[in-house]
Amino acid sequence: MKLGLKIAFLLMGLIATKGLFAQNNFTYRQLIEEADLYLKVGDIGFARIDYAKAITLNPSDEYPRLKLAEIDRKGATQHRIDSLFEQSLVNAEKYFKSRNFNLAQIEYNRALEIKPESDFIKGRLATIAKSASTTESTKPEISLVSLKSEPDKPLNTKGIPKAETQKQETIVNKPDTEPSIPIANQPISKTETIKTIDIQPASPTPFQTALTQAEEFFNAKDYENAVQRYQSALSIKPGDKTIKTKLIATRSLLDKQKKDQKAYGDMLLAAEKAATQKNTQQALTYYEQAALLKPDDVILQNKLITLRDRLIVEQNEEKDFTDIITKADKYLHDNNLSEAKKSYELARTIKPEEKYPQEKLLEISHIEAIAESEKIKKYKENIVLAESLLNQEDFQGAYQAFTKASELQPKEEYPKQKIAELNTKIKELDAQFKIAYNGYISDANKAFQAKNWDIAMDNYMKALKAKAADNVATNQISKIISYMDSKLVMTLTPPSPSILDGKELKLPFKTIESAKRRNQYMVVRVKNSAAGTPRLYINFGQDAQKNGGIIYRNFIKGGNYIDYVVRIVNQDRWYRLDNNWISLTVEGGTLEFENLKICADF
Repeated sequence: MKLGLKIAFLLMGLIATKGLFAQNNFTYRQLIEEADLYLKVGDIGFARIDYAKAITLNPSDEYPRLKLAEIDRKGATQHRIDSLFEQSLVNAEKYFKSRNFNLAQIEYNRALEIKPESDFIKGRLATIAKSASTTESTKPEISLVSLKSEPDKPLNTKGIPKAETQKQETIVNKPDTEPSIPIANQPISKTETIKTIDIQPASPTPFQTALTQAEEFFNAKDYENAVQRYQSALSIKPGDKTIKTKLIATRSLLDKQKKDQKAYGDMLLAAEKAATQKNTQQALTYYEQAALLKPDDVILQNKLITLRDRLIVEQNEEKDFTDIITKADKYLHDNNLSEAKKSYELARTIKPEEKYPQEKLLEISHIEAIAESEKIKKYKENIVLAESLLNQEDFQGAYQAFTKASELQPKEEYPKQKIAELNTKIKELDAQFKIAYNGYISDANKAFQAKNWDIAMDNYMKALKAKAADNVATNQISKIISYMDSKLVMTLTPPSPSILDGKELKLPFKTIESAKRRNQYMVVRVKNSAAGTPRLYINFGQDAQKNGGIIYRNFIKGGNYIDYVVRIVNQDRWYRLDNNWISLTVEGGTLEFENLKICADF
């Protein structure tokens, strides 16, 4: 029977495991589909989360791991591109705000190559072009120089440097049809006026341009562009020691800047990866290290503020999670599965990806499946027992068995129907017992007078059953027990209180003297609290030989131990033979046995 139950529980566990595997497989496929969709639309964060969850459900499948590696590679590449763009844009904005439009234009164009669709950068370049146009139109000019008040002098052109571009325009008061041709060193009459002279400065040489830009980039700490410009200047004047010295110093600064930039980029990448993995403490540590390299990075400072706030929230969540798990574990230890299940479910809402509450919920499901199987088994057993007791007209026992069955399966209607029928029957019997009470008392009193203690006890017991609070029956039973105690020969007690449920309980004793074997009774102290109509078999014998026995069946239901008097006076083999053991066996129910007394009324 026990082997069959174990097999049944094993099968149920396998079925539950199979169902759970099927559910996990469905969830796994769903997570992969969602992650692929997120990756396709560029939602990397959610894609990473779903791939990670898929790995926990099916660790042997390489697909989600490959996808996570792909995300990491793409993330590293994108981070480098974003860093270059961000650096160019930051430099461009710095130059733009300081109105160094030449350098700003270079950096904006570099950023635009990375993100050609940027309307902001296009707008900045348009602003720079407009500013350059305005500057061109507002160059200084010499205008309306009047020479009327001065005597005629030749126009001196020696003061104008030959390297500069010059433009002279002379308007003479002559008819419009004749062209005005200015001639160098030719006198201008008083009636003629030099209307405008527009003189433009000479353009800087390539060397000057490279050197000027190099200095500007250096001052702006844009060492990479500064190196390029110094190299350009040095290519024009290879022997210039000053430029060589500046180039070496700038290269040194550039190398340090690149190392710092790489360290900065690595820290940012590590921080973003840690943040994606929800390791906020680690992410915060990396961002703080990066901030030491770039303390003026506003974006980074904002991230630090956000992460510190998030860390506080996560620490509070961790405390709540731990407290809930502690309560859940205690509920589970106390076998309070309902409350344990609620607590583990609550913990999952705080940390959905945490394995522990999921494993415990699975464990509870297995326990509930086994417990439900055990309930069904016990339900069927109680139904069989209740129907058997009903056939034996043990209505009280049948009522208890049907009640137990209903508690095991509250939704079943059959036991409820039988309980209602038995309630009616028991009420009818109680009414009959109350009517028969006087007859039981009369018969018990007659037996008491005749010293037929067993018959007197049986009738007094029936009277108590008919009228539970009857003092007459209670007092008479006490007198009989007191009398038996006064005639005590010996008491047989098991090592511990025993349950008699079909197995034999053997009580050895020293043979009683023949003179004390006359007119003997046994007083058996038992409790009949279980379902059924128990029958007690009292056998006796000598060594390996059984010599006789008695059956007693008139037990009262209840939660207290009761003394029952059994006559053995008429057992000839008890009186004549040297018996040295008594055994007790129960059928049809269960009795809790405390002791057995042998008394002699002589």
